[in-house]
Amino acid sequence: MNQIKKRIIHLDFIRIIAIYLVLFNHTGTSGFMLFTVRQGSFFYSFYLFNAILIKVAVPLFFMVSGALLLGKEESYAQLVKRFFKFSIVLLFASIVSYLYRHFRLENVDFTIKEFIALIYVQPVAVALWYLYAYLAYILMLPFLRCLAQHLDQKGFQWLFLMYGLYSLIPLFEFITFRGKYDHYSAFKFFICTNYLIYPMLGYYIEHKLKSSVFSKKRLLILVSSSIISICVCAALTHWKCTLTGNWDEGSVQDFFNSLIFIPAGTIYYGIKIFFAKYQPHERTCKLITALGSATFGLYLIENICREETVFIFSTLDQHIPTILACWIWIFFACAVGIIITMLLKKFKFISKYI
Repeated sequence: MNQIKKRIIHLDFIRIIAIYLVLFNHTGTSGFMLFTVRQGSFFYSFYLFNAILIKVAVPLFFMVSGALLLGKEESYAQLVKRFFKFSIVLLFASIVSYLYRHFRLENVDFTIKEFIALIYVQPVAVALWYLYAYLAYILMLPFLRCLAQHLDQKGFQWLFLMYGLYSLIPLFEFITFRGKYDHYSAFKFFICTNYLIYPMLGYYIEHKLKSSVFSKKRLLILVSSSIISICVCAALTHWKCTLTGNWDEGSVQDFFNSLIFIPAGTIYYGIKIFFAKYQPHERTCKLITALGSATFGLYLIENICREETVFIFSTLDQHIPTILACWIWIFFACAVGIIITMLLKKFKFISKYI
């Protein structure tokens, strides 16, 4: 396993992909939701496929965390310390986003009472919802570790089978009832939370799969399955939006995450195979490590990076296809965030948090 300074290269590479997709996921009709305003476009199907594929971002982050943390031995005191560390990160990231939003975008005075009430009921910036989920994940780690470390192969297979079958229910319900009926809410699986199933999937691929299981043939099967799963969700999304006439960002995503565990697992599996078979140059490894270590800091200020570089999109959109302009804009937004993070890491009291 290729490592630089105890960092696992393929996990850093997954982080880099995931953080780019996180930023792209917040571009609205400029990129992520472009299909909703280009329904008659020749590239409509591509825009829709692209929108669903982007949803692998959060699962990939949870999978990386599961690969790193579920096999780790940690005392309850260390667990509490980890919880408070990320609570502090959430607090300060929220303060930065709140100040930015009110003084740079809305020009409203800072109100401590309003801020405290806001962070209690919802994240200040959209992307910060992940930290709320991550805090819950940290507190559940003792139970998740016990589950991960004691499940045998059949146990893992049953876990993923049950999750897959439960994920199919909303799809079959819509095909059968066209949104008129849903199954009774008491029938639900606790495994369906993001901070359970995806860390378990990451741990399974990273630590439980034998090296003989990693092959190009299996990867090809997974890639084919991923394409089919995205196409199914895309077809149902189009069908539902056409029936209801509702194309707003909240409504169109009902099926986006239904089968996203398949492409998310495929990407993780494929990247692990690639780095196991191809030894990157030392300079390449150092670059991946540097970029991977900066992804968390970038995530914390991603809204600011997008807002302050949106002029790139506005300029390019007049000369090149909108989707391409958006990809380039997000590339520069990521670059700005990574540079800022690397500069902040030079301060020791900040570097231990990001």
